Amino acid sequence: MDPLGYGTHMMVDGFGASAPLLDEPWVIDTAYALLRTLGPGGAEPVKVSYWFPDGVSVGLARPESHLTLHTFAGRGLVCVGIFTPQLVSVGGFS
Repeated sequence: MDPLGYGTHMMVDGFGASAPLLDEPWVIDTAYALLRTLGPGGAEPVKVSYWFPDGVSVGLARPESHLTLHTFAGRGLVCVGIFTPQLVSVGGFS
């Protein structure tokens, strides 16, 4: 059977985070940096971001991939979701 070639769909949860999780510009910059590690895109990503009293959610989408980054400062949690048609290893994100 041939592989379907959907690429990478990855969810990563981080616990004990001490980064500035309520700083929306920092979270947005971090999301863009993660998206750049997926390689060049065909178009400028569409950005959606929301600030909540306990965290920030950012979504970046471009035609071939998307990334979401959610922070929960009160719990020290960071959740990242990535979809790309490219093959990506977890070691590529540090």
